[in-house]
Amino acid sequence: MKYEWVTEEQKLKLLQEQDIMGVEWTNLEQKAWCLHCNRQFAGKDARVYRHRGDFLLECGTPNCDGSPLDWAAEPWWRPSAARQQVPPELGDLQGRGGERSCSK
Repeated sequence: MKYEWVTEEQKLKLLQEQDIMGVEWTNLEQKAWCLHCNRQFAGKDARVYRHRGDFLLECGTPNCDGSPLDWAAEPWWRPSAARQQVPPELGDLQGRGGERSCSK
């Protein structure tokens, strides 16, 4: 894959526009976790490529093709985060009192 060079301002704008998992990018030093590689990376390291004329983003860790859909501010998928409070806007999940758990 051929990666594109973009300015820092363009990269930050792409990170903000393509953020669908609530990372809320404010600068390129900010870090996010990738579900694909289970690693943390800085926004400045995210790779940019073109697909059908659009700029798309790829995880900033080597050999990982995770996309913004796979990035989170916190590694919620790790066992240590298996039980955590659900944001109030999501309400009560299946009567569990606002908690989510990996076990049924």
